[in-house]
Amino acid sequence: MNHDHSHQTFEPKAFWRTRYAIGLLVLGAIAAYFLLSFLLQWPTLLTLVMFPFLLVMYVRLAITEDEEMRKRFGAEYEAYAARTPRFLSSFRKKTPAV
Repeated sequence: MNHDHSHQTFEPKAFWRTRYAIGLLVLGAIAAYFLLSFLLQWPTLLTLVMFPFLLVMYVRLAITEDEEMRKRFGAEYEAYAARTPRFLSSFRKKTPAV
């Protein structure tokens, strides 16, 4: 018996065409799904629950700071507050500070 296989060439399959590669891709996809869901959903749910409380606290803090500035700077702060919105910027034309 002649077992000469010199004329046959053996070419291994490319890794990405094997069942191991498919398993690796499936596991990677599952891991990515869970990581992304934890990174995106968990802080979002927590933030949504905390949003009303944080909003109330920041509004109260801004009002308290306005009162402190009025006591400290008086008429100068009143002039500043009259031309500057407290929370949201407006697109109206600003009057120059004097």
